[in-house]
Amino acid sequence: MTPIGSDVRSRSTPAGRAACALVVLLVTFSVCAQPRPKPDFKYQRRDRDDTRASVADLKEIGPMSFDDLVHVSVDGGSLSATSGILIVPRQDWVRVRLFNEPRDEDPRTPRTVWRVQTQDQMAHRGWNRFAPEISICRYDFEPAGDDVIWSTTLHVNPSRGIVELTAHAPAYTVSYYQRGRTAVLRVSPADSASEPSADCESDSLYGLKAEYPAEVRKFLAPVIARFTPDNTDLLRPGPTDIYMAFPDLPADATATAAVRDIVPRLDAVSPADRQAALADLKKLGHPALLALARMDRNSLTPQEKAAVASLLASERRYRKTPADMRKDLQFLADCLEFDDPAVRRAAKTVLEQRLGHPLENFDPTLSGESLYKAVDAVRAKFPSE
Repeated sequence: MTPIGSDVRSRSTPAGRAACALVVLLVTFSVCAQPRPKPDFKYQRRDRDDTRASVADLKEIGPMSFDDLVHVSVDGGSLSATSGILIVPRQDWVRVRLFNEPRDEDPRTPRTVWRVQTQDQMAHRGWNRFAPEISICRYDFEPAGDDVIWSTTLHVNPSRGIVELTAHAPAYTVSYYQRGRTAVLRVSPADSASEPSADCESDSLYGLKAEYPAEVRKFLAPVIARFTPDNTDLLRPGPTDIYMAFPDLPADATATAAVRDIVPRLDAVSPADRQAALADLKKLGHPALLALARMDRNSLTPQEKAAVASLLASERRYRKTPADMRKDLQFLADCLEFDDPAVRRAAKTVLEQRLGHPLENFDPTLSGESLYKAVDAVRAKFPSE
């Protein structure tokens, strides 16, 4: 056995101190190398389950259309929202039923629920009672996993010009705040050591998108889309905008023939038949919209013209002229992400003309995440405005 005094003396020598330091270093590495336990979001999941149970007892109003419940738009770089629900008595929360929503589901285990509360500002804070504060919550109680959002809340305070969005998944929370020339996006993980995490600020919603395209695309755009009837990404140009900006893009012959067969049904006597024709056009997707945009409408009846114009207008996001859109670098970058390769090629050509150099590292045939990363790389090289 080594005497204690001998051990102390050995550690006081340079060699001994070095050996001790090596042992401490190895122990530190060993501790750090231990696999971190997988986060358990049981409390967040319990919150979701408790909310699901509580909404079943809310007073129900409706049915109503989606636009009466909420209409969200992006105009001039700002998010705006309106609702046909004016005042909910006593500032209570109520559950909203939409038209065509199935009634045979168990009310105690709903899949998707809309919950609304309004605040009479004159009674509450002395402000304009004709522009009440409103909070609209959407709950989706059957998410696919801990990284899928189940609760989304839109809060609008018109008198103060405030728009707020909050979305919860068991694993993280997304929040967006907008007032005046301030737009802030934050993503906070439920487990502080986990991804995702983001803290983004700019002078407008479009500024956020230009400066933080990946974060906005992944977190904010899907949250805004939850307040649209067709889960529409309002932060991208609509197909009609794009086809107006690139008038030389030809329509597909097959889609054009299909559209010509359907358009006369838009003037049917029966409203149900007209709605069915409109639904058939929408099923054809973007090729049908391009065919309608290129169609000579002089021979159409007034009802057909009105229906075609309404459908095309519903797929617009911008109020700019085609010439102005072609001058907008961010618009052109968005077109590089469009699902039609012909649009991506046209946008690439115009961008190269605007920038004065070729986009040698951008391939219009890319898709998915590879395409998004390539477009973000193009955006990163835009001159600062």
